[in-house]
Amino acid sequence: MKAIAERNRAFAVLFLVLLISVFTAYHYPYATPNAVDIVLEITNVSAFIYLLLTFEQLREDSGIYKVLFLSMSLLVVGNSIDLLDEFFVIDGILDITEDIVKSLGFILFIFACIHWVKHHKQQLAHMRHLAEIDSLTGVPNRRTFLKLTAEYFELNEKDSLHVSLFVIDVDDFKDINDTYGHPFGDEILIEIANTIKLALRKGDYVARLGGEEFVVFLKDADSEEATVTAERIRLNVQNLNIYHNYKYVKCTVSIGISTSSRHLLGFEELYHRADEAMYKAKSLGKNCYCSYT
Repeated sequence: MKAIAERNRAFAVLFLVLLISVFTAYHYPYATPNAVDIVLEITNVSAFIYLLLTFEQLREDSGIYKVLFLSMSLLVVGNSIDLLDEFFVIDGILDITEDIVKSLGFILFIFACIHWVKHHKQQLAHMRHLAEIDSLTGVPNRRTFLKLTAEYFELNEKDSLHVSLFVIDVDDFKDINDTYGHPFGDEILIEIANTIKLALRKGDYVARLGGEEFVVFLKDADSEEATVTAERIRLNVQNLNIYHNYKYVKCTVSIGISTSSRHLLGFEELYHRADEAMYKAKSLGKNCYCSYT
């Protein structure tokens, strides 16, 4: 269907050019043609017709497509008149029409290109956002989290600052999914992600690593500050009341904590220790936090 539509539009433009040619040949006397000008004008008309057909790919954005199609049509007509001017003596109203049509075509083309570039930038920004953010919870994903922490360590390589890392796992999440369904399980993850974000300081990072596991990176935070933040997260999640089928459902998390100076531990070891501490918290009965020792 698209190929047929492209062909019909091409025929319409060429038919219009033919009408102008017949009209000009009938009403105007012959002129002495210039070979160079003829080649240039034919090249212009051919290029604009090619662009006219190429813009079919932009039909999804109807606004940009309509302006581009109109501008190219005007440029085809204007340059076709200019081409005929090489063979016939064109003056008067048709000569003025040529200038108006070509000028208007270029103005519309420039306007459409500016709008096109703006639209393209918005699409790139949206794609970049989708690549960096977990689509369900709206917090950064694993890839972005690793990038942010790596940048922090690189910028603070010479500073002896304490950093802390949490590994947070939702308790009995499989049972929640089995009992209430996966859509409600997704709602639980969204609520927990928002709760974690609200419990952090400005500049700290939270990300969803996958499934029901989250990770938090606290800048310049020693073990005492880390435990205070972990308890705040644990308590806020415990106090969540999420409504489902005429009743409120409770959920809890287990949190593993590791703390270190940059010069003692790298990120990978810091994460490994926090992950071990999280499993220890699970073994202690869940709904608690545990520091690596």
